[in-house]
Amino acid sequence: MINAKETPLQLRMARILDQGFSAMDIAEPLPSLDGDQPALRAKEFMITNKLDILGVRKDASIIGYVLPADLTDGTCSEHIRSFGHNIITDSTSIADVIIQLAELDFTFISILGTVSAIITKDDIDKPPVRMWLFGIVTILDMYISRQVEITFPDDEWQAKLSPQRLEKAIKLQEERLRRNQRARLIDCLQLTDKAYILVKDPASKEDLNFTSKRDAERQIKSFESLRNNLAHTQSLTTYDWKTIVSLAERQDKILTRV
Repeated sequence: MINAKETPLQLRMARILDQGFSAMDIAEPLPSLDGDQPALRAKEFMITNKLDILGVRKDASIIGYVLPADLTDGTCSEHIRSFGHNIITDSTSIADVIIQLAELDFTFISILGTVSAIITKDDIDKPPVRMWLFGIVTILDMYISRQVEITFPDDEWQAKLSPQRLEKAIKLQEERLRRNQRARLIDCLQLTDKAYILVKDPASKEDLNFTSKRDAERQIKSFESLRNNLAHTQSLTTYDWKTIVSLAERQDKILTRV
């Protein structure tokens, strides 16, 4: 995490994005039944309520869980599964929740030492995660714009674009100015355009973790897809899951780019 040597703005953004959203903001209560309940009755309960996971209680505490396929005979306790290491706390950051779900379909939430809630990949579509992602993508976009101007000052970056892409940006700038909107030409570029410009600079290419022009194209298109789906409230886990995990894993580095 960002330390005291970083700028005040970086520290504030770390508090907002790393501590401002937590697992509890998107968790759902874990439905449960007593362990002595008949397995087939529990299975019927799960089907009726469209549950994929059911907690199993002992002495009023949830001590494990079952899946519908487990419940063939006997009691719930006979089919109980251990939580194992698949537990996080209610204060776990959104980034760490996403990393936890990178290889799992769900994770359990411990509140005051007792498992009582659950997060599935479907919960990643909830507003708190979307707000977190929008912040991360915005920082990344602003950083790339700033690096283009630093690396290619005095509008030298224009020579790195194809005439067609430059013309498109100029037309967008003209339209924004016509509407009395503040519009620098660089702000009228697509994210992919700015990334392609930086790929031509070895230092920037390495800093952005682009191994090649093709890799840069793939990564930036995935960022643009995520941003578009955020804007249009499309499912994130359906289209952008790998990109979301990548951003979560790189959150600390991205925040130093503020």
